[in-house]
Amino acid sequence: MRLVLLLGHATGGVAAHVDDLARGLASSGEDPPRPGEGTEVVVATSATTAGRWRERRRPAGPDAPDDGPDVRVLWPAPRRPLVALRRLVALRHLLRGADVVHAHGHQAGLLAVLLVGGRPGRRRPGRPAVVVTWHNAVLGAPAGWRHRLTTAAERLQARRADLLTGASDDLTARARDLGADGAVTTPVAVPDLPGPVGTPAPPPGLEDLAPGTAVVLTVSRLAPQKDLPTLVRAAGRLVRGDGAVRPAGPWTWLVVGDGDPGVERGLREQLQEAGAPVRLLGARHDVPALLARADVFALTSTWEARALAVQEAMAAGLPVVATRTGGLPDLLEGVGTLVPVGDDAALAAAVGDLLADPVRRAAAGRAARAAYEALPGPAEVLAGWRDRHARLAAGGPWSPAGAGR
Repeated sequence: MRLVLLLGHATGGVAAHVDDLARGLASSGEDPPRPGEGTEVVVATSATTAGRWRERRRPAGPDAPDDGPDVRVLWPAPRRPLVALRRLVALRHLLRGADVVHAHGHQAGLLAVLLVGGRPGRRRPGRPAVVVTWHNAVLGAPAGWRHRLTTAAERLQARRADLLTGASDDLTARARDLGADGAVTTPVAVPDLPGPVGTPAPPPGLEDLAPGTAVVLTVSRLAPQKDLPTLVRAAGRLVRGDGAVRPAGPWTWLVVGDGDPGVERGLREQLQEAGAPVRLLGARHDVPALLARADVFALTSTWEARALAVQEAMAAGLPVVATRTGGLPDLLEGVGTLVPVGDDAALAAAVGDLLADPVRRAAAGRAARAAYEALPGPAEVLAGWRDRHARLAAGGPWSPAGAGR
């Protein structure tokens, strides 16, 4: 079977998930592999995303073999029309030569259904099956021409894809409302993390943290959707003790991730005014070590699916404070602390309570780890996708009962 994964410009959890999925699907799943079996995987993406994957694999060492799939830079470059046209022609040829096309994200999904053509249930000979996975909601104004345009694009994907899946239940419900009757929620898993919480050695660059300093950790792109100004306001409340329990000892809040330069500038200006102990660390390759040093994990997004960063924190046994939005309640209801979007007072109170109460913090961390262990693991998620792709490639029906594996 020939499988093409399509992804545009992506960072953070989505890029990591597609990278892991591609590498997993490219292997036969058996050791040693049986001759003549397995899947030929080609990934079509942007130069930026391909570069991020190379950076992500850097910890393995410069001499480590790259046994992953064939990655091709074919995402259209809108500022270079001739290059974009050549890439579109090459991408169309690649997609139409596949057995299954699996597009990740709204832009990739729209591009896939337009370039492949046809309709589900009326597959002409040689037309590949098209799978679209939505990882994010389309955010923005609920009215106006832009809203009408994005809704039309969503509806086209919902009606043209052979299978549409969502990373959280609200995305799946949206797809069904727009015509994807068989839409299902498919989990995105993270591998287990090595090392216990509380590793004494400080991560590189944080050697100046005094022993006993409590650490709140946020792993997030610097983007408007992540609502990091609310984080800074909450940190300021903790410093002042304004409506929140003030931590008894020293503490700091680490923010890991890069992204929009304008967002970063705004945050640094806000931090100067707030005087809060928040550090913007940029992109890091040692997130497991940072999780091991942290005491609390927090996420302030206006919307998330089943955020990989939250699942990583749960795997590390950290108590999690996050906004009640998207798929986060699916992960954290009854396990973590959920606060309203944009409510810096509630965020400060939740984080302050955990920092001030080691017993409660430890119990919340154990509950998070137990909830993580009940989630589908990487092997189960990979097996589910192998099954769906194989069924669609064979032209037979896929089973909704098995689609959530």
